[in-house]
Amino acid sequence: MKFTKAGFLFVSLTPSLLLADSNENLETTTITAQSPDLLDSIALTEEQIRHLPGTGSIVQIDDLTGRVIKPQDLFEFNPQVYAQSSGTSVDSRLSVRGSGLQRRYGSRGVSLLVDGIPANDADGSFYFRVINPLSIDHINVYPGANGLLYGGSQLGGAINIVQKNGVSDPGAEMTLEYGSFETFRCSVQYGVEQGNWDFFSSYSYQESDGYRDMQNWHSHHFTANLGYLWSDQAQTRFYFLYSDSDAQLAGSLTEDEFHDDPTQSAPGQDPRTDRDLSTIKLSQRTTWGTDKANYAFYTYYQYLDFDHLTGIGVGAFNNLVDYDTDEVGIGFQSENEWQLASTKQILRSNVTYNYGRNEVGGYSGFVPFPGAPVGSNARDDVAANFNLYLENETQFTETDHIFLGAGYVEAKRKRRVEPENDNQTDFDENQGDAVWRVGYLKDLNESNQLFINLSQSFEAAPFSEVVAEVSPQTAQSIEAGSRFQHGFASGQISAYYSQVNDEFIDVEVAPDVYQTTNEDTIHAGLEAYLALDLNDAFNWNSDYQLDFVQSYQLNDFSFDGGQYDGNEIPVVAKHVYAGTLQLTAPDAKWNTAITVDWLPSGIVADNKNTIESDGYNIWKWSLELNVNQHLTLYGGVDNIFDEAYVSSVTVNPSSDAYLSPGDGRAAYLGATLKW
Repeated sequence: MKFTKAGFLFVSLTPSLLLADSNENLETTTITAQSPDLLDSIALTEEQIRHLPGTGSIVQIDDLTGRVIKPQDLFEFNPQVYAQSSGTSVDSRLSVRGSGLQRRYGSRGVSLLVDGIPANDADGSFYFRVINPLSIDHINVYPGANGLLYGGSQLGGAINIVQKNGVSDPGAEMTLEYGSFETFRCSVQYGVEQGNWDFFSSYSYQESDGYRDMQNWHSHHFTANLGYLWSDQAQTRFYFLYSDSDAQLAGSLTEDEFHDDPTQSAPGQDPRTDRDLSTIKLSQRTTWGTDKANYAFYTYYQYLDFDHLTGIGVGAFNNLVDYDTDEVGIGFQSENEWQLASTKQILRSNVTYNYGRNEVGGYSGFVPFPGAPVGSNARDDVAANFNLYLENETQFTETDHIFLGAGYVEAKRKRRVEPENDNQTDFDENQGDAVWRVGYLKDLNESNQLFINLSQSFEAAPFSEVVAEVSPQTAQSIEAGSRFQHGFASGQISAYYSQVNDEFIDVEVAPDVYQTTNEDTIHAGLEAYLALDLNDAFNWNSDYQLDFVQSYQLNDFSFDGGQYDGNEIPVVAKHVYAGTLQLTAPDAKWNTAITVDWLPSGIVADNKNTIESDGYNIWKWSLELNVNQHLTLYGGVDNIFDEAYVSSVTVNPSSDAYLSPGDGRAAYLGATLKW
């Protein structure tokens, strides 16, 4: 069953592919280790989609239409991931099933992995902009309980970014691109395989003046990995990642300011206001297997330097946030096939431990009293996490599968503030709870399936959003859906409902003063993907291929009790639709696509539901020309009709300025040379 269509590869992943994130694959009937870098790993993964009692997806970069710069571009046709640009041109608000809804910068509520190795900070937060889209091979998305086997104990599950390597991408490649707003990108990469060794490296530089005043950004990314194949069933791969990005903050606009000129920065915004992020990561992953089992072991170290500069007070300009984080981690995964009364069983496990220390400096919120001098206050945050999860699949018949999983998450959260003050308080506590999943999968026939699962998630408190200790967030969820293929139509649909206990929410504790605390909420939604082969649909006998792909997301998130009972939880649009029509020439000599992104109802900005942005529909066009096997030219126009629209809003704004405009019309041209 394949869902490969124009613009996006959308399939369901099986949790039995424990090593699939490293391009490792298993046979359908027995567990057989393969080389982790087989070139056809995506195709083999597609054969395993029938073993997941829930939804999942693969974003294959080569199948995306148009240029890819932001997370919003990556997940445009993924109904499981909400990604809308916010704050800076290179950042996006990223949420899966309402995870991390009110995060003001960065993301949380999802376990982000790079090549199967955790990439979150120890407190659970992560920054997607440390990843260079040009070095990605594909991305695996495991929403909700489907991410438990990958350490995704939170409400949103797990997202794994699989980078290119010397086996998947041998040879040299250079990409040059230029577009509106003085946007420039240059990337060089090289991969080689020799004997049991392979090596890949990639460097990318990007810069832009941005659509708005004081919205320029630039970034450097360097990645490298070295793999050694010990045997046909064992490999070790070492990884290095360096990322450095600087981005100005143009600030939020009022409705009048937005309608008058969406390209302006917030009046009075200091041009030095920015968010800078530097990351270094070293890691290794070793995998090995037998005919009946597979294993993986990894270790990693990562360092993050995050600075948010802004003006505080009259005539002042200081670090609002200054994070320096060191983290180490270790993990082990296994999968074993066994028999019980002639019934096939597969037992899978995931064990992870990480420890991180965050040295925090800054000004606003960390000072002992108003007007205190810079540097008068500092904070140390320490987080440690242990995650154990076991899951067993029982195949009762050829068409019926039962999944039973259980685990435990223990999280340490410790804060020390010097000197102590009313704004920040010391605390030292352990937070822990069980996670579990019960699932059922029914094969209706070779192309159609039904699935359902019940689960509990757990997320410990994030340091960056709390000024005092808060309870952990848990949720009980149910998911049900279907994967289908009927002639010219293929796709997937899934509905979910989560009763969230003690969600981390900004609550008004004084007039226009908000503080993160715990509130009970309800998260319900629908995720749908549909790919149509229009040649087959209309019986067109043509060498040209016409495909129509659609993605729809319903996000119905509300408060369950408290002062906002029944209100919509702000900052994520309720309805999100994307559609693309792509025409491909014979022998794939060229392809062109027209795409629409539609948010019909806009975005609510506050818990009281008194302010909301307008909805919008944005049209894009792209063209790709394969001149020969070495040279590809591409170009396009985003926001063809230059519509002024709001891509993100400030959570619970303390003023009338809460709108962050999306980019206006932008044209671009690029070329990729391979040899």
